[in-house]
Amino acid sequence: MSVLSVKETFEEVPTKANSALNSQVAYYKLFLFRFIAKSSYGLITLFVVAFAGLLILFFLSLAGAYAIGEALGSNGLGFAIVGAFYILVAVLVLLFRKRLIERPLLEKLSEIYFKEEPDDEE
Repeated sequence: MSVLSVKETFEEVPTKANSALNSQVAYYKLFLFRFIAKSSYGLITLFVVAFAGLLILFFLSLAGAYAIGEALGSNGLGFAIVGAFYILVAVLVLLFRKRLIERPLLEKLSEIYFKEEPDDEE
């Protein structure tokens, strides 16, 4: 190997390094874009489904409260029973929030974030 060949090789190093760096930057931009897009899609879907679920729950609660009120002869009592049921559910969710909410959420986010292969089927 001649000195001229070594000199030419060393002159190409910054160009090759810059090219490799640009490729890595482009890759991570695409990776970040994909992560943000999937997260946004998931959040929007979650909000739409949650909103629809809350509307359904609201109307079912009204129907249940009126039905209980008719059975007991007092609409106020029916609404009080439904309200007490929701307070009980809220207390149970508060007590078991780590098991019901935190762990599954962290597992799902970790699965999305640390997934190495892009999934083409979605």
